[in-house]
Amino acid sequence: PKLPYFSGEFTHYGNECAQLLAELDPDFNLKCFHFDHTQPQLKDLPEFDRILFFTCHSIEQVSRLGSAFFEAVARAAKHTECFHFEPFGFQMSIQGQNETQVDKDQGEYFTRQGWNQDLFSQLIHSHNRQIIELKYLGKNLMGGDYRNPTSLAIGWRSIALARQPKGNR
Repeated sequence: PKLPYFSGEFTHYGNECAQLLAELDPDFNLKCFHFDHTQPQLKDLPEFDRILFFTCHSIEQVSRLGSAFFEAVARAAKHTECFHFEPFGFQMSIQGQNETQVDKDQGEYFTRQGWNQDLFSQLIHSHNRQIIELKYLGKNLMGGDYRNPTSLAIGWRSIALARQPKGNR
């Protein structure tokens, strides 16, 4: 019950919803804050040696993520781990090669919606730059809407970045 949880959400209503759900259990210690994936600021998080982050269909509507997200999260603590439950399976295929109908449908759907096109490439880019160590990728592991199955990037951890002074995170 004493373990603190933090919810970073872009919208005011998203934070209100998280807070409302947290209040259903008086022992759930949740603090909500505004978070923009494209201009990530984590300076208000307390200093911890270890932090576990996870995202669940929050990156899908960020059309271009860029590398700042991974750099900020990796710098948040000495030991940072992250799990992404996000729809990026279509990004793992090379068009025309190893592309399934689900990949084509998801790619077309995301393009029409203006949704994320670079989570997978940014994961690989950040891994190759040794900002993170990517441990596992699983494509389209959870269903739901056939145009939006959930893929997993499991357990990347920060490897080369030391925590910066509080004002620079």
